[in-house]
Amino acid sequence: LVLMLLLAATVVVGLPAAGVILVAALLVLPVASARLWTQRLETMLALAVMLGAAVGAVGAWASAAQRGLPTGATIVLVAGGVFVFSLVFSPGRGVVARVLALARFRQALQSYQLLQTVAELEHAQQQATLETLAQRLGWSPGQLLARVQLARLHRWLQADRQQVLLLPEGKRELDLLEKRLVPPLENHEPDSSSEP
Repeated sequence: LVLMLLLAATVVVGLPAAGVILVAALLVLPVASARLWTQRLETMLALAVMLGAAVGAVGAWASAAQRGLPTGATIVLVAGGVFVFSLVFSPGRGVVARVLALARFRQALQSYQLLQTVAELEHAQQQATLETLAQRLGWSPGQLLARVQLARLHRWLQADRQQVLLLPEGKRELDLLEKRLVPPLENHEPDSSSEP
């Protein structure tokens, strides 16, 4: 309630002084930028206040330093630049962080698929060759070779032209990846009261 009252007072006081665009930008952009950097409400409010003050000061200084620049529009442009920077580079929610997280997930998933396929072939007492793995996984030869070489560097696999073998370190990594990537199956007891 206090926050809503302060917001309403800010709008009522700010509209005649600064105009609709500046008030809307200063109410939305600093908070949206701060939200990208933190998940705690207290930290977000404090950061939004600091960003709003910094944006206002930098925009007003740039407008005073350069003739012909309207103050309100300059402040809005600075606030928009801060938001775009936050949107791209903030950890966790930024575009760069999400792209890197997706790349790491794809790499882990491909490692899991490779190690799991080798383990399945060994369990079935079949020879795991590069041709068999490429056929099972549906990967191109270049993609398979790159993944096998990376697994060899980590000492997960032993590979030559004839056979690919899963090493003890690879079995441990497979267990870790399985816990991380494969959701656990929920044990649902069949309901005896329900009719078939």
